[in-house]
Amino acid sequence: MGFELHIGPYRGRDPQLWRASRGVITNGMELFEASKIPFATIADYLRAPDAYDPEASWQVAIRDVAGEADHDAFALFADNVRSSCLATDDAPAVSRAIETFAFRLDQGEGRAAAADLSAVAGRLLGAADHLLGGEVANKALIDECRPWIEAFELGAQALARVARLAAAGCIERDARAELLPFLARLREARVRVFGDALDMFLSDLTVTHVRPGRMLSVEGGEAR
Repeated sequence: MGFELHIGPYRGRDPQLWRASRGVITNGMELFEASKIPFATIADYLRAPDAYDPEASWQVAIRDVAGEADHDAFALFADNVRSSCLATDDAPAVSRAIETFAFRLDQGEGRAAAADLSAVAGRLLGAADHLLGGEVANKALIDECRPWIEAFELGAQALARVARLAAAGCIERDARAELLPFLARLREARVRVFGDALDMFLSDLTVTHVRPGRMLSVEGGEAR
């Protein structure tokens, strides 16, 4: 599981768990600074399980560990590395953006779909640029997360390229040549970012003879 960055909030636990248990065991990563984020949410849960709000606790933890000035950029990145066996929503915001793009493209709204996806990609790229190239308060945290942040940046670049292809009306013609290199580099990175959402999206777009907007994948030679 070393390819995953386990910094999502503690969730999926019943608030009455304390009545049947003397405590919980947590398995931290070898990444000291990054592990502080989920540990902080665990502490909030144990302190007041009935009042525990995973998302609110998580945002406070990110702010405390990453720093106030870097909170927004790191939180946007962190939202795309939160998948786990207890969190099946891979990159929720990006997944919604991809689904909306695919639907609108299929409805013949290529330019509008491209504009919306381009805006999402721009926000992701801005966050990556801040974390990788700007002055940050907790440099050790960024250094620990660097492989995932670099893959996050690469994924954002891929989304931006998809948006440009859609705006130009040439996804069907150019998607395979333009997007396969991104897909290969993301897989070579050997870290999990965007869950399965981006990999599946790019794979679907690069399947030969896919009509624009019709998100298909191939299994056993049949499209589904």
